[in-house]
Amino acid sequence: VYSLLGGLGWGGGRDIHEVKANEVVKMQYLLIFELMRDHVWFPHPEMVDFMRDIASRSVKLIPEKRKAELDSLSHKIMISRRDSHRRKPLNESQVEIAFKQNGFSIVTRSEMSVADSLYLFSRSTVIAGQFGSNTMNAMFMPSGGTLFEFFSPHGPTWQNRHLAASARCAYLCAIGKSDQQLSDARK
Repeated sequence: VYSLLGGLGWGGGRDIHEVKANEVVKMQYLLIFELMRDHVWFPHPEMVDFMRDIASRSVKLIPEKRKAELDSLSHKIMISRRDSHRRKPLNESQVEIAFKQNGFSIVTRSEMSVADSLYLFSRSTVIAGQFGSNTMNAMFMPSGGTLFEFFSPHGPTWQNRHLAASARCAYLCAIGKSDQQLSDARK
């Protein structure tokens, strides 16, 4: 994070101080990223705009060859969890095939730098993926885009629905079936 902020012209990390619990500090300027409003996870639209500004500056940190690779991807992306060992969909390969057949590029966040991710998400018109921190990147998507999340049978938490609203984007979700429901359906 420090190198990213430095690359965007914010002091190269020397003016950035992570405050520990119960630490007293004196500063001239303070920047706080607030993601809660009225005890509900609902980012303020101005915070989303600020984060989008950071993303737009990230392009200068990406080598031209890598930028060309990212530009070759569709503006519709599906974030895969194939590299994860947790919360992995049972039918992920089939889901990826279906998205690919509908014009989506499949990406894995672990294969990208922070700057790559910011650039990719800031040029996307549709972001699809399993609910989680990856789909929070929808805040970098231009207004008018669409976030499509899929959930376990335990259902949505609606956090990213609020994020999409603050980002002035559409929101869609699908709720999957549990192992037991799938097993019962096969009988």
